[in-house]
Amino acid sequence: LPFSSKDIAILVANAFENAIHASSNQNQTHQEILISAKFDNDKLAIVIKNRFDGDVLLGHNGFPTTDKPGHGIGISSILSIVKKYNAFANCSHKDGWFNMTFLFTNNT
Repeated sequence: LPFSSKDIAILVANAFENAIHASSNQNQTHQEILISAKFDNDKLAIVIKNRFDGDVLLGHNGFPTTDKPGHGIGISSILSIVKKYNAFANCSHKDGWFNMTFLFTNNT
């Protein structure tokens, strides 16, 4: 990989942990997390999505934000990795699904 596997693992682990927490607050029939990744031509695409029927507060950076003490550290880690590699990152919430999408190219 043209990216640090450690950085990618930290990003995926933090996004997955957030998905687990969000999913655990859903009705048991809506607890679902999907993770997909594709590496091709020195580009890495990662999508992590989970069911979430609540409201999502997105900050100015387009990522979830919270005012709860001790929360938000994972998002900070994710955003620092995105910035380090000049990657594309996006969050969306539609039709009961929350999505985090990342695209890493070799344009660091």
